[in-house]
Amino acid sequence: MTENDYLDQIRFRIDAAERRFRDDISSLHRSQAAKNSLRSGETIIKTLRAIEADFATLTDEIIAYLAKTLQRTQLDRSTLLTLTAQLLSQSRITFESLVNRQSLLSFANGQRVEMEIDEAFGRISTRLTLRLREFSFGLEGEAPQPPTNATTVQPRAEMSSREFRERVIVALYRRAMRDGVQQYSDPKEVCDTAGLKWRAGHLRTVMVDLEQSGLVRLSQTLGGGDDGGMDFRVTQAGIEEAEELIEHNVAYEEQTDVSRASGQVPASDRYVEISDNQRAHLKLEITAFAEALRGSNEIDDEARKIAISEVAVFEASIAAPRVATQLVERFVCYVRDRLLGVLGAGVAAALAERLIATVASIFWP
Repeated sequence: MTENDYLDQIRFRIDAAERRFRDDISSLHRSQAAKNSLRSGETIIKTLRAIEADFATLTDEIIAYLAKTLQRTQLDRSTLLTLTAQLLSQSRITFESLVNRQSLLSFANGQRVEMEIDEAFGRISTRLTLRLREFSFGLEGEAPQPPTNATTVQPRAEMSSREFRERVIVALYRRAMRDGVQQYSDPKEVCDTAGLKWRAGHLRTVMVDLEQSGLVRLSQTLGGGDDGGMDFRVTQAGIEEAEELIEHNVAYEEQTDVSRASGQVPASDRYVEISDNQRAHLKLEITAFAEALRGSNEIDDEARKIAISEVAVFEASIAAPRVATQLVERFVCYVRDRLLGVLGAGVAAALAERLIATVASIFWP
């Protein structure tokens, strides 16, 4: 079997799943229309449940086929995982487009309905990410080598234009995560700090391309030479792009020091088992925190959507019997470093502090 043979098999399964989903949605809506309840909250709920269930089935089917392929062939694991992730991510977008967000909102409009749709799509994306990460961590095969401790990129003459573009996206994303997504920064300074090297004018070309792709917003400043005179802000699409790159390329990962959050060393470098009682307690606190975020006036709408998405990722990560500490670290650092600074002293901030303390007591006792 070649890589192209594998891709053909994956595409065949994805096409079949998309056809089944179209049929499922059409059948569901005909059934609701026959009951004179098409334009109702019930239709929205059933539609969202259908997309979650159908895409979860597809994800599990594709990853199972990936595992079998790796067992039976000598094809490269990393290459197949990357190709699989790309195809599933494209299919996820197709599934979401088939739902037709505006159509759902016409069934029963309102801010709460819009949040339900956002959260359902967030859970779909989160589950896909977790399943791919779980597989790459070796639960179904040999685990990959852990990332190095290096946080800067050593200059390499052979770095391709594509890799440079990807490393720029990741560097801009990390700065946005540190300083805030609404903060404009100098891309030249960010990339210098990250240890990236480039020829004159190349960074400007990449930044313009990123803006045209919707991944950053640029504002022009005075002076700066070939690659100066620009400030950037990462968009939501840019955040998602960078996180995809980090998820699927170990070379782009950066170790995070979560000992600052709890003063302790993590209980495991990979996974921690938690009890049903601990999981139930965490879910109660997560739910309370998410509700407080929705009602908080301390953050704008874009930051609120990002925050709720991060909460959804964390909630999905604790659903498994064993929880990846890397995901826990990421969530704790996000809440501590990004949210607490803007939530002030209100209810959401208090619930965030309590949630961090509970997480620390479970994962770093």
